Amino acid sequence: MNPHPTCSKTDAVLAYHLDGDLDDRGLHDAGFGFACGASLHDHLRECRVCQGALQRARRLDAALATASGAHVARHPAQVGSTWTATSERWLAHAIAAPAAVVPAPAARPVAVVAATSRPRRGAVVGAAAAALLAGALAMWPHAAASAPDRTTAATAEPVPDPVPEPVAVPEATSVAPLPIPAPLPLKTSPRPAPLRPDALAACIGDAKFPAAERLAATRLLVLACRGQAPNPTRALRALVPVLAACGDRGPLARDLHTRMLELVRAHDDVVALLQSSVALLESSSRRLNRDELGLLTVAARLDRPELDRTLRRVLRQKTDAIDAIAAAMRCGVRPQGGARLLLDAWTDAAARDATRFDDRTAMAWFRCQPDRFVAELTDLLRSERNADRRIRIVLALGGTDAAAAASPLFAALHATHHDEALAAAFALSHLPPDVLEDLAREHGTDGEPMLRLALARADAPIARPWLLALDLSPRDLARLRHGDRRDLADAITWFRERAALGD
Repeated sequence: MNPHPTCSKTDAVLAYHLDGDLDDRGLHDAGFGFACGASLHDHLRECRVCQGALQRARRLDAALATASGAHVARHPAQVGSTWTATSERWLAHAIAAPAAVVPAPAARPVAVVAATSRPRRGAVVGAAAAALLAGALAMWPHAAASAPDRTTAATAEPVPDPVPEPVAVPEATSVAPLPIPAPLPLKTSPRPAPLRPDALAACIGDAKFPAAERLAATRLLVLACRGQAPNPTRALRALVPVLAACGDRGPLARDLHTRMLELVRAHDDVVALLQSSVALLESSSRRLNRDELGLLTVAARLDRPELDRTLRRVLRQKTDAIDAIAAAMRCGVRPQGGARLLLDAWTDAAARDATRFDDRTAMAWFRCQPDRFVAELTDLLRSERNADRRIRIVLALGGTDAAAAASPLFAALHATHHDEALAAAFALSHLPPDVLEDLAREHGTDGEPMLRLALARADAPIARPWLLALDLSPRDLARLRHGDRRDLADAITWFRERAALGD
């Protein structure tokens, strides 16, 4: 079956019904002698091929007329001039020099031209030019007022163009020539080609570009991620990897990365698109690839509550990704809430597999984090009432390996809950030895068995006389220095019962 049916009378139907410039005699002259006007009317009512061709041709003519009118309407703005100035410039060029008399060529019958050129592609260009000229005359007041109406009905006779009479040019004249003004320069501003998302991403990630250009490229790519953009998902896939790789190369890079994240954070629709992309990872059963880990990294740095909730749901299923979240926090671009997010992920991971996520594994997530983590954890410890979560906060303070954590941990040594006090001693032992000795000199060690336990586990020089006096076996000494938090429950009795030894 022919997928594109044709009809031998389609060209005649178009020439007769679309242009309206063929009579029965014109049909014969144009080569359509097999049909007459009445037969074409009857044929058009029955032939679907000709009906579709006529409808498409009418739509094409309407589109060309609309486009030409819009082009003429935009002409003054494109050239930077008014219609009056443009008409004066054209008139000046027209009368610049008298032209010799050139006999006008014989005009071809309009009907023959229309009938023979309809099936060809050149007719489309001719129709566009005619529509453009008609639009220009309509918008030019003087020309529209003086131009005669040359449109004819479908059945009217075509009106041929009048042949101008020859004009005799005198050999000499005493009339001074009219001044010819210089043509006005055209103000053209070519439209730049749209930048591709991967080209913008390459500019963002290249440190050779100035910071202002990288920030401008980020702004453009973020706008391409908005809902009104043609393909926001593609733009987001280009933005996320390069944004996840920024911020780890010194203070200047971190400042630039912070400003980039602010551009993302300022658009709720971009954040919503990012959130929906993160939520898709929850149902995936495979390990996350590099791009998906970059997606989690950017989401963790944005500090948006809705993103944090989605991240927690994903991390419950993808516990291996918590290391990537912890690494994302270390560049220090997240304003706040990073410690809380890691604590929540620790709580969820411990509920899923407590044996795998022990104290040392979770405490490593808080190492080398920004200084604000200590202040945030201290505030959480003051307000927290859950015993298990308080213990995790205490251990997280020890994992920061920061001198500022010594003061809140020393206060936690005197907690009423015994497990919390042991957790504080275990966390203190992870701080640098010089920080612990400064703490011992400031508060003293008399009557502080928990502090002595922390100093002994950290192998601080000040604790060596106490260990010699305890005379521990190699097994007990290994448990003290390398055991977990639960091993300290037995070791604290040694320091309590023999507190005066070594003094």
